[in-house]
Amino acid sequence: MKIEHDILPHSTQRLEKILRKLDEELIPKLSERVSVKEYAAKLTVHAEIYYVVEHGEDIANAAVYMNEKGKGFISSFGVLPKYQRIGAGRILMRRILCDAKQKGIEELSLEVFDENERAVRFYYAQGFVAEGKKGKWLRMKYRTEIEKRKREKEQKENEKGEKMGKTVNLKRTAFCITQRCTLRCKLCLAFIPYYKDPKDVTREEAERVLDNYFQVVDVADVFTITGGEPLMNKDLVPILEKLYTYTPEQVKRVDFVTNGTLKIPEEVLDVFERNKEKTRIVLSDYGELSSKIDWVENQLTEREIPYRVSKFHGNDLYFDGWIDFTDHSRKIDTIEERDAMSQQCIHSVGKYFLINEGELHSCSRSYWRMRQGIIPKNPEEYVPLMDQAIPVEEKRETVRKMLIQKSSESCAHCVGLRNGVKRCYPAEQLP
Repeated sequence: MKIEHDILPHSTQRLEKILRKLDEELIPKLSERVSVKEYAAKLTVHAEIYYVVEHGEDIANAAVYMNEKGKGFISSFGVLPKYQRIGAGRILMRRILCDAKQKGIEELSLEVFDENERAVRFYYAQGFVAEGKKGKWLRMKYRTEIEKRKREKEQKENEKGEKMGKTVNLKRTAFCITQRCTLRCKLCLAFIPYYKDPKDVTREEAERVLDNYFQVVDVADVFTITGGEPLMNKDLVPILEKLYTYTPEQVKRVDFVTNGTLKIPEEVLDVFERNKEKTRIVLSDYGELSSKIDWVENQLTEREIPYRVSKFHGNDLYFDGWIDFTDHSRKIDTIEERDAMSQQCIHSVGKYFLINEGELHSCSRSYWRMRQGIIPKNPEEYVPLMDQAIPVEEKRETVRKMLIQKSSESCAHCVGLRNGVKRCYPAEQLP
């Protein structure tokens, strides 16, 4: 492969030809937004045009405006499908970034459709960061000095990671097996009442999720089954049985969170009792709302199944009460402030990971904000466990980076699970 940097006067026909070839692969199609012929003509007059050539054929193309002092804009960038995943895109982007730096370009911007996850993932990997959204278009920017500092930081972190070894060990992971609940808590940490179409994880789905998770993660110190209310999932028994097939070296302890509104079925208690040496039931006690909690406690005591109670009614509330996380507006502008706040958050410092809808996230708020489109799906801040197109080692490396990160984009939209933040009385019910 070689790169050709087309020099003025550009060939409009050559550019139009590859743009039409790329049109079918673009999301959305270029031809649905502009006249390809007129667009090509405009670019050949004002932009820097690049081609990647293989055996005499143009296989990739980019058009970049570099005529504004200190700033540039990538107007188009694409690789023909059969040449993707062989490095053509990376080679082309490296050349563009190198030329931009030589021309004194400090900021290089682009816009990408937020549903084009492969393209978004690629740009993040090249050092671009999200700067905001305009409708469904994600604005991304590359800053020369910021990227330089980032690479220096990554080098130090990689050196630290090598010293720590390559094992992926997560202290805490919660697996949401249902988006349904018996309660409708206004300030639910998992935002359960706000799902428009709540779903349960099926036995087959859970087996695939767990198998993919344990390809990525070597050791889970505490693996928690949660929801919603996990007792509402009709496949709970086979899901638990699958989880208990993993060795004590892979799963050191299984926690199960329930709200005391339902009796634990006999067959579920049997599973817990058979595996009680590495099981703990976590009971959320909401007073009158948790009408079955005494019955549940008696059963657990009788069977000698370990449990603890988190008290969320009356006085002496667990963690002094709940925090309102429903305001998702951006609250922090700088990474330094974001890192400082995050290092006070129990979930951030303790690395409370969450699996929901087949994705591994740093916490429930980050998952929810990505799901709702409040923040972009940064491929360095979550792992699509079920995506077989991503190599396992790449997923493992993403988790390693997440473990080292002091904060994520979600933290800029959060008040944090920390001291000094206003507490609310737990379990206020929505109508």
